[in-house]
Amino acid sequence: MIRSLFILLLLASFAAADTVTVTLRSTARVMTSQPITLGDVVTVSDAGLVDLTQVLIDDLERRQSETGWIDLTADEVADAIALPRARVVVRGRVCRVKVMTPAPAPALTRTTTGRLVEAFDGPILREAIRARICAELGVDSDEIKLNFAAKDAQLIRTSVAEMTVEVNPLGISADFPLAVRIYDGERVVINDTLRVGVLVKKEVLVAKHPVARRSEVSQRDYSIESRWVSPTLILARTEDMAGATARAALKIDDIIESRHVEPPIVVSRGDLVSVRCITGSIIAKINARALADAREGDRIQFEPITGGRRFNATVNGPGQAVLSLIRQKETNR
Repeated sequence: MIRSLFILLLLASFAAADTVTVTLRSTARVMTSQPITLGDVVTVSDAGLVDLTQVLIDDLERRQSETGWIDLTADEVADAIALPRARVVVRGRVCRVKVMTPAPAPALTRTTTGRLVEAFDGPILREAIRARICAELGVDSDEIKLNFAAKDAQLIRTSVAEMTVEVNPLGISADFPLAVRIYDGERVVINDTLRVGVLVKKEVLVAKHPVARRSEVSQRDYSIESRWVSPTLILARTEDMAGATARAALKIDDIIESRHVEPPIVVSRGDLVSVRCITGSIIAKINARALADAREGDRIQFEPITGGRRFNATVNGPGQAVLSLIRQKETNR
Protein backbone atom coordinates (compact mmCIF):
# COMPACT_ATOMS: atom_id res chain seq x y z
CA MET A 1 0.00 0.00 0.00
CA ILE A 2 2.78 2.42 0.96
CA ARG A 3 4.80 1.46 -2.14
CA SER A 4 1.74 1.98 -4.40
CA LEU A 5 1.08 5.41 -2.86
CA PHE A 6 4.75 6.33 -3.35
CA ILE A 7 4.60 5.39 -7.03
CA LEU A 8 1.40 7.39 -7.59
CA LEU A 9 2.94 10.46 -5.97
CA LEU A 10 6.14 9.96 -7.92
CA LEU A 11 4.36 9.80 -11.28
CA ALA A 12 2.19 12.75 -10.35
CA SER A 13 5.35 14.80 -9.81
CA PHE A 14 6.19 14.28 -13.48
CA ALA A 15 2.71 15.21 -14.73
CA ALA A 16 3.61 18.84 -15.33
CA ALA A 17 7.27 18.22 -15.98
CA ASP A 18 9.33 17.98 -19.15
CA THR A 19 9.60 14.98 -21.45
CA VAL A 20 10.78 11.85 -19.64
CA THR A 21 13.74 10.30 -21.51
CA VAL A 22 15.21 6.92 -20.57
CA THR A 23 17.66 4.58 -22.32
CA LEU A 24 17.16 0.82 -22.44
CA ARG A 25 20.10 -1.30 -21.35
CA SER A 26 21.08 -3.93 -23.91
CA THR A 27 20.95 -6.67 -21.26
CA ALA A 28 20.13 -6.90 -17.58
CA ARG A 29 20.24 -9.57 -14.89
CA VAL A 30 17.86 -9.59 -11.95
CA MET A 31 17.32 -11.94 -9.04
CA THR A 32 14.07 -13.84 -8.54
CA SER A 33 14.01 -12.83 -4.89
CA GLN A 34 13.90 -9.09 -5.63
CA PRO A 35 11.24 -6.86 -7.24
CA ILE A 36 12.08 -5.80 -10.79
CA THR A 37 12.17 -2.04 -11.31
CA LEU A 38 12.76 0.34 -14.20
CA GLY A 39 16.20 0.98 -12.73
CA ASP A 40 17.16 -2.61 -13.54
CA VAL A 41 16.52 -2.18 -17.28
CA VAL A 42 17.00 1.53 -18.09
CA THR A 43 19.39 4.37 -17.40
CA VAL A 44 18.39 8.01 -16.95
CA SER A 45 20.56 10.97 -17.86
CA ASP A 46 18.63 13.57 -15.85
CA ALA A 47 19.44 13.49 -12.12
CA GLY A 48 15.91 14.70 -11.44
CA LEU A 49 14.52 11.43 -12.81
CA VAL A 50 16.52 9.10 -10.56
CA ASP A 51 13.48 8.34 -8.36
CA LEU A 52 11.63 7.14 -11.45
CA THR A 53 13.88 4.04 -11.51
CA GLN A 54 12.01 2.76 -8.43
CA VAL A 55 8.80 2.19 -10.42
CA LEU A 56 7.98 -1.53 -10.49
CA ILE A 57 7.51 -3.65 -13.63
CA ASP A 58 5.12 -6.60 -13.21
CA ASP A 59 5.01 -10.13 -14.60
CA LEU A 60 8.56 -10.29 -15.97
CA GLU A 61 9.45 -13.42 -14.04
CA ARG A 62 6.38 -15.28 -15.28
CA ARG A 63 7.33 -14.52 -18.89
CA GLN A 64 10.85 -15.91 -18.81
CA SER A 65 11.69 -18.58 -21.39
CA GLU A 66 13.28 -21.95 -20.78
CA THR A 67 16.70 -20.31 -21.07
CA GLY A 68 15.80 -17.78 -18.37
CA TRP A 69 15.93 -14.84 -20.83
CA ILE A 70 13.03 -12.54 -21.63
CA ASP A 71 12.72 -9.54 -23.95
CA LEU A 72 11.40 -6.26 -22.55
CA THR A 73 10.36 -3.81 -25.29
CA ALA A 74 10.48 -0.04 -25.33
CA ASP A 75 6.67 0.09 -25.42
CA GLU A 76 6.45 -1.95 -22.19
CA VAL A 77 8.87 0.44 -20.48
CA ALA A 78 6.82 3.42 -21.66
CA ASP A 79 3.62 1.77 -20.31
CA ALA A 80 5.28 1.17 -16.95
CA ILE A 81 6.09 4.88 -16.63
CA ALA A 82 2.34 5.53 -16.93
CA LEU A 83 2.55 8.94 -18.59
CA PRO A 84 1.09 9.93 -21.97
CA ARG A 85 3.12 8.18 -24.68
CA ALA A 86 4.03 11.49 -26.29
CA ARG A 87 5.70 12.54 -23.04
CA VAL A 88 7.96 9.49 -22.91
CA VAL A 89 11.07 8.99 -25.05
CA VAL A 90 12.61 5.52 -24.77
CA ARG A 91 15.94 5.13 -26.50
CA GLY A 92 16.61 1.60 -27.66
CA ARG A 93 14.16 -1.11 -28.64
CA VAL A 94 14.61 -4.20 -26.48
CA CYS A 95 16.35 -5.08 -23.22
CA ARG A 96 17.17 -8.78 -22.77
CA VAL A 97 16.59 -9.64 -19.11
CA LYS A 98 17.79 -12.80 -17.40
CA VAL A 99 15.96 -13.71 -14.19
CA MET A 100 18.54 -15.47 -12.06
CA THR A 101 18.27 -17.67 -9.00
CA PRO A 102 20.52 -16.29 -6.27
CA ALA A 103 23.55 -18.38 -5.45
CA PRO A 104 23.55 -19.85 -1.95
CA ALA A 105 25.09 -17.53 0.60
CA PRO A 106 28.61 -18.51 1.68
CA ALA A 107 28.47 -20.79 4.67
CA LEU A 108 30.09 -19.70 7.93
CA THR A 109 32.53 -22.28 9.22
CA ARG A 110 34.11 -22.34 12.67
CA THR A 111 37.84 -23.07 12.60
CA THR A 112 39.90 -24.87 15.25
CA THR A 113 40.76 -21.46 16.72
CA GLY A 114 37.08 -20.56 17.04
CA ARG A 115 37.01 -17.99 14.17
CA LEU A 116 34.11 -17.82 11.72
CA VAL A 117 35.18 -17.63 8.06
CA GLU A 118 33.39 -17.82 4.69
CA ALA A 119 33.56 -21.28 3.13
CA PHE A 120 33.98 -21.11 -0.68
CA ASP A 121 33.22 -23.95 -3.11
CA GLY A 122 36.86 -25.00 -3.05
CA PRO A 123 39.59 -24.89 -0.43
CA ILE A 124 42.00 -22.91 -2.64
CA LEU A 125 42.25 -19.27 -3.71
CA ARG A 126 41.44 -20.02 -7.37
CA GLU A 127 37.85 -20.97 -6.48
CA ALA A 128 37.40 -17.82 -4.39
CA ILE A 129 38.57 -15.74 -7.36
CA ARG A 130 36.18 -17.56 -9.72
CA ALA A 131 33.24 -16.93 -7.36
CA ARG A 132 34.12 -13.22 -7.07
CA ILE A 133 34.43 -12.68 -10.84
CA CYS A 134 31.13 -14.49 -11.45
CA ALA A 135 29.44 -12.16 -8.95
CA GLU A 136 31.04 -9.09 -10.56
CA LEU A 137 29.93 -10.02 -14.08
CA GLY A 138 26.56 -11.51 -13.06
CA VAL A 139 27.21 -14.86 -14.74
CA ASP A 140 27.09 -18.50 -13.67
CA SER A 141 30.27 -20.46 -13.06
CA ASP A 142 29.90 -22.45 -16.30
CA GLU A 143 29.63 -19.22 -18.33
CA ILE A 144 33.20 -18.04 -17.76
CA LYS A 145 36.71 -19.27 -18.54
CA LEU A 146 39.69 -18.07 -16.50
CA ASN A 147 43.31 -18.03 -17.63
CA PHE A 148 45.91 -17.39 -14.92
CA ALA A 149 49.52 -16.39 -15.63
CA ALA A 150 52.18 -19.03 -15.01
CA LYS A 151 53.80 -16.80 -12.38
CA ASP A 152 50.57 -16.93 -10.31
CA ALA A 153 50.24 -20.74 -10.39
CA GLN A 154 51.48 -21.18 -6.84
CA LEU A 155 49.49 -18.24 -5.50
CA ILE A 156 46.11 -19.46 -6.80
CA ARG A 157 46.69 -22.90 -5.25
CA THR A 158 47.01 -21.33 -1.81
CA SER A 159 44.78 -23.12 0.70
CA VAL A 160 42.10 -20.87 2.18
CA ALA A 161 40.27 -23.55 4.17
CA GLU A 162 40.77 -21.77 7.50
CA MET A 163 41.40 -18.28 6.19
CA THR A 164 39.33 -15.20 5.39
CA VAL A 165 39.65 -14.17 1.74
CA GLU A 166 39.16 -10.68 0.26
CA VAL A 167 39.11 -10.41 -3.57
CA ASN A 168 38.57 -6.93 -5.04
CA PRO A 169 38.31 -6.29 -8.82
CA LEU A 170 40.31 -3.20 -9.84
CA GLY A 171 38.48 -2.84 -13.14
CA ILE A 172 36.80 -4.88 -15.88
CA SER A 173 38.81 -5.90 -18.93
CA ALA A 174 39.87 -8.98 -20.87
CA ASP A 175 42.73 -9.22 -18.35
CA PHE A 176 40.80 -8.78 -15.10
CA PRO A 177 42.97 -6.93 -12.50
CA LEU A 178 42.43 -8.16 -8.94
CA ALA A 179 43.67 -7.27 -5.48
CA VAL A 180 43.83 -10.30 -3.17
CA ARG A 181 44.22 -10.38 0.59
CA ILE A 182 44.18 -13.48 2.78
CA TYR A 183 43.76 -13.10 6.54
CA ASP A 184 44.69 -15.47 9.31
CA GLY A 185 42.76 -13.95 12.16
CA GLU A 186 43.94 -10.33 12.29
CA ARG A 187 47.15 -11.06 10.42
CA VAL A 188 47.44 -10.45 6.66
CA VAL A 189 49.33 -13.45 5.27
CA ILE A 190 49.01 -12.57 1.56
CA ASN A 191 48.57 -9.12 0.01
CA ASP A 192 49.05 -9.30 -3.74
CA THR A 193 47.68 -8.25 -7.13
CA LEU A 194 47.26 -10.34 -10.25
CA ARG A 195 45.60 -10.32 -13.65
CA VAL A 196 43.23 -13.01 -14.85
CA GLY A 197 42.28 -13.59 -18.47
CA VAL A 198 38.48 -13.77 -18.59
CA LEU A 199 36.19 -15.01 -21.35
CA VAL A 200 32.39 -15.03 -21.08
CA LYS A 201 30.04 -17.30 -23.01
CA LYS A 202 27.47 -15.22 -24.89
CA GLU A 203 25.13 -15.46 -27.84
CA VAL A 204 26.68 -13.38 -30.62
CA LEU A 205 25.94 -12.44 -34.21
CA VAL A 206 28.51 -13.89 -36.62
CA ALA A 207 28.91 -12.73 -40.24
CA LYS A 208 28.09 -15.52 -42.73
CA HIS A 209 29.06 -13.50 -45.80
CA PRO A 210 31.32 -10.53 -46.50
CA VAL A 211 29.44 -7.24 -46.06
CA ALA A 212 30.77 -4.06 -47.65
CA ARG A 213 31.00 -0.81 -45.74
CA ARG A 214 27.77 1.25 -45.91
CA SER A 215 25.81 -1.80 -47.12
CA GLU A 216 22.62 -2.91 -45.41
CA VAL A 217 23.09 -5.94 -43.13
CA SER A 218 20.21 -8.35 -43.73
CA GLN A 219 19.21 -11.37 -41.68
CA ARG A 220 20.76 -13.73 -44.23
CA ASP A 221 24.17 -12.09 -43.65
CA TYR A 222 24.62 -13.35 -40.07
CA SER A 223 23.90 -16.28 -37.78
CA ILE A 224 23.45 -16.51 -34.00
CA GLU A 225 26.10 -18.60 -32.25
CA SER A 226 27.48 -19.17 -28.75
CA ARG A 227 31.04 -17.88 -28.50
CA TRP A 228 33.58 -17.16 -25.78
CA VAL A 229 34.23 -13.40 -25.86
CA SER A 230 35.81 -10.67 -23.76
CA PRO A 231 33.51 -9.25 -21.04
CA THR A 232 34.19 -5.76 -22.37
CA LEU A 233 32.89 -6.51 -25.87
CA ILE A 234 29.72 -4.53 -26.71
CA LEU A 235 27.83 -6.82 -29.03
CA ALA A 236 25.28 -6.00 -31.72
CA ARG A 237 21.76 -7.27 -30.94
CA THR A 238 19.32 -8.90 -33.34
CA GLU A 239 16.67 -6.27 -32.56
CA ASP A 240 19.08 -3.53 -33.68
CA MET A 241 19.86 -5.15 -37.03
CA ALA A 242 16.62 -4.43 -38.90
CA GLY A 243 17.62 -1.97 -41.61
CA ALA A 244 21.06 -1.41 -40.07
CA THR A 245 24.06 -0.65 -42.27
CA ALA A 246 27.68 -1.71 -41.83
CA ARG A 247 29.82 1.08 -40.42
CA ALA A 248 32.90 -0.97 -41.35
CA ALA A 249 33.44 -3.86 -43.77
CA LEU A 250 32.64 -7.28 -42.26
CA LYS A 251 34.48 -10.49 -43.12
CA ILE A 252 33.20 -14.07 -42.87
CA ASP A 253 33.19 -15.31 -39.24
CA ASP A 254 33.54 -11.79 -37.78
CA ILE A 255 31.69 -11.31 -34.50
CA ILE A 256 29.44 -8.30 -35.10
CA GLU A 257 29.94 -5.66 -32.43
CA SER A 258 27.74 -2.66 -31.80
CA ARG A 259 30.42 -0.38 -33.26
CA HIS A 260 30.35 -2.31 -36.56
CA VAL A 261 26.80 -1.28 -37.48
CA GLU A 262 24.64 1.80 -37.27
CA PRO A 263 20.85 2.01 -36.96
CA PRO A 264 18.72 2.70 -40.03
CA ILE A 265 17.61 6.11 -41.22
CA VAL A 266 14.03 6.49 -39.97
CA VAL A 267 13.46 10.01 -41.29
CA SER A 268 14.85 11.20 -44.62
CA ARG A 269 15.47 14.76 -45.75
CA GLY A 270 12.20 16.15 -47.11
CA ASP A 271 9.96 13.73 -45.18
CA LEU A 272 6.78 15.08 -43.62
CA VAL A 273 7.00 14.48 -39.86
CA SER A 274 4.47 14.82 -37.04
CA VAL A 275 6.17 16.89 -34.31
CA ARG A 276 4.73 16.99 -30.80
CA CYS A 277 5.57 20.26 -29.04
CA ILE A 278 5.50 20.06 -25.25
CA THR A 279 5.30 23.01 -22.88
CA GLY A 280 4.36 22.18 -19.31
CA SER A 281 1.17 20.09 -19.39
CA ILE A 282 0.21 21.31 -22.89
CA ILE A 283 1.02 19.18 -25.95
CA ALA A 284 0.48 20.53 -29.47
CA LYS A 285 1.11 18.72 -32.76
CA ILE A 286 2.38 20.31 -35.94
CA ASN A 287 3.44 18.92 -39.29
CA ALA A 288 6.91 19.88 -40.46
CA ARG A 289 9.40 18.86 -43.12
CA ALA A 290 12.72 17.29 -42.12
CA LEU A 291 15.75 19.18 -43.38
CA ALA A 292 18.20 16.27 -42.86
CA ASP A 293 18.35 12.49 -42.64
CA ALA A 294 18.05 11.18 -39.08
CA ARG A 295 18.17 8.03 -37.01
CA GLU A 296 16.09 7.48 -33.88
CA GLY A 297 17.35 9.81 -31.14
CA ASP A 298 18.98 12.29 -33.55
CA ARG A 299 18.16 15.98 -33.16
CA ILE A 300 17.70 17.70 -36.52
CA GLN A 301 16.18 20.84 -38.01
CA PHE A 302 12.58 21.03 -39.23
CA GLU A 303 10.56 23.56 -41.23
CA PRO A 304 6.80 23.98 -40.57
CA ILE A 305 4.74 23.25 -43.69
CA THR A 306 2.63 26.35 -42.93
CA GLY A 307 5.75 28.53 -42.93
CA GLY A 308 7.49 30.21 -40.05
CA ARG A 309 10.76 29.80 -38.22
CA ARG A 310 12.75 26.61 -38.45
CA PHE A 311 13.32 24.66 -35.25
CA ASN A 312 15.21 21.65 -33.90
CA ALA A 313 13.48 18.52 -32.52
CA THR A 314 14.45 14.97 -31.59
CA VAL A 315 13.40 12.17 -33.93
CA ASN A 316 11.47 9.53 -31.97
CA GLY A 317 10.69 7.02 -34.73
CA PRO A 318 9.54 6.92 -38.36
CA GLY A 319 7.56 10.09 -39.09
CA GLN A 320 7.69 11.24 -35.43
CA ALA A 321 9.63 13.83 -33.46
CA VAL A 322 9.36 15.59 -30.10
CA LEU A 323 10.17 19.20 -29.23
CA SER A 324 10.35 20.32 -25.61
CA LEU A 325 9.83 24.06 -25.53
CA ILE A 326 10.76 24.25 -21.83
CA ARG A 327 14.10 22.50 -22.38
CA GLN A 328 14.78 24.69 -25.42
CA LYS A 329 14.19 27.87 -23.41
CA GLU A 330 16.52 26.65 -20.65
CA THR A 331 19.19 25.84 -23.25
CA ASN A 332 18.91 29.32 -24.79
CA ARG A 333 19.38 31.13 -21.47
